[in-house]
Amino acid sequence: MRSSGEIGPLGRQRRRETVVLIHGLASHRLLLRPLERFLQKRGYDTLNVGYRSVCGDLDSLIRQFSAKFSDINDDAAIDRFHIVAHSMGSVIVRGVLVRQEFPHLGRVVNLAPPHRGSRVAT
Repeated sequence: MRSSGEIGPLGRQRRRETVVLIHGLASHRLLLRPLERFLQKRGYDTLNVGYRSVCGDLDSLIRQFSAKFSDINDDAAIDRFHIVAHSMGSVIVRGVLVRQEFPHLGRVVNLAPPHRGSRVAT
């Protein structure tokens, strides 16, 4: 893990970057643990978020993650955060991002997003 004051190659100050990992429907945050370890070995801080994907409705999950992303965005120790979302996690992230902007948000990566619906979810 990097600290925010660390000097990187070429004498440039490194930024503390965090990757937020979000699992999909009927899954668990342990599913993304191998990816989390991979990112940590490459110097990223990670936040592997678990949530009850089969309880509640999508709007409640969007509100929950909107608050979480706001907290991360406002954290002075984090210069930039990125999101990696799997399956339904991608739908939640899309729902948050159409409602709110986050100045410290970097990249968003969707893994198998069901943006056009899903037979399993139906």
